[in-house]
Amino acid sequence: MVKSSFHKSADRVVLVCEDVCLDLINISNKQFKGRRKGNLYLTSHRIIFLNSDNEDALKSFNIPFVSVEGVDLVQPLFSANYLKGKVKAQPNGNFEGEVNFKLFFTHGGATELRQAVLSAVTMDLQAAEAAGCLNGGQMEDGSKVSTEAAAAFQGVQPSASNYQNGPPDYAPPPYFESIRYLFGVQPGDYLVSLTDTPHEVLENPGASGSILFLTENKRCIMKTVQKKEKALLTELFQEYYNNLVQNPKTLLPKYFDCYPCKNRKITLSVMNNIFPTSIQLHQKFDLKGSTYKRKASKKETSKKSPTYKDLDFMKKHPEGIFLENKTYDTLFETMEKDCKLLESFKIIDYSLLLGVYFVKSDSTALDRNDANDFPSGATLAWTKNGDRLALYMGIIDILQKYDAKKKLEHCLKSVITDGKAVSVQNPQIYSERFLEFIKTKVFKKINTS
Repeated sequence: MVKSSFHKSADRVVLVCEDVCLDLINISNKQFKGRRKGNLYLTSHRIIFLNSDNEDALKSFNIPFVSVEGVDLVQPLFSANYLKGKVKAQPNGNFEGEVNFKLFFTHGGATELRQAVLSAVTMDLQAAEAAGCLNGGQMEDGSKVSTEAAAAFQGVQPSASNYQNGPPDYAPPPYFESIRYLFGVQPGDYLVSLTDTPHEVLENPGASGSILFLTENKRCIMKTVQKKEKALLTELFQEYYNNLVQNPKTLLPKYFDCYPCKNRKITLSVMNNIFPTSIQLHQKFDLKGSTYKRKASKKETSKKSPTYKDLDFMKKHPEGIFLENKTYDTLFETMEKDCKLLESFKIIDYSLLLGVYFVKSDSTALDRNDANDFPSGATLAWTKNGDRLALYMGIIDILQKYDAKKKLEHCLKSVITDGKAVSVQNPQIYSERFLEFIKTKVFKKINTS
């Protein structure tokens, strides 16, 4: 069964084929060999096979067009049509080397798949031209534009470097795709995260008014982005992307994609979920380094899992949280790079979102002595009393610029209270105060000698 679904977004689903069989012939991992049945998704940049057997070791198989060779349509007289080809391993994939594959379409769809690929090529070229990054089929620097779909069926090998200047209105697919690869997000898992089941609406403790969604598998956060925030993201995206590549330990949000809503006034961004899904955190904090009214409201504290603020942290952890010397130094080397980038684009109002897990409350975790023993992303720490903690953290809300409105807000609040204490500051002072608070009030070295 074949379903068509065209969307004007970055990496979009173009075609869905049900009851497709995948046969991996020479894959190195023996448990992945053999034929499996499932659904096939054609996006604008890849073919994704999702196994219908949830108990199988191979949950999904990704065939990016940039890494596929020798694609051929075989139409036997007395059996199902199939596509065959060879795909090279990609970073963070589930196999190494090269693998020969066959895709069997027991209910038809092989021919439709080829036609859909050609349609995807046309749509990508039209979208790029509409965005202003094409001029007669060329980029501003004169390089030819080609999509991954064209690469698979026409022998072209595109590269993200074709987009090095970036179009004016959105980040092109190779950037988002590279970010997902860089942080180990499998295409099949990502697709399921966004489309498998309805998303949970989260309460936003901030004042931005943005709507937050949590995907069913809790791996991604979806957040509405206003027009001016989208413009700022576009402005800083090249430097932001460079920072992710050069500084893989960055605490900045990992933007996996952005999708415009129908009315075009709001964009839905998809980011990594900082917090783990397999353990329940005991405390959450949103820290800006400000003390003016930085206390969680009664409504917030009455929630089952409240998000506390700066003054709450100082009350609950008056001595701070202690890190090993090397961990402390590495953390702040990373944070200083992140803040320098944000300061260069005059960005303020960002926070450190910090999740705290008390290990002593979990008897099964008492013998865990390494961060790798906890869900991915953990940083081990201790309280003043020696209680062991697992921390999860990231910098959030990075799309607020220090504009005329914010300058006026700072002036008005400075009349009421100490100007240095209010949250709104010019970017340099905001960055310095933020880092100083995190360095001295939140985290401390175990051995300061």
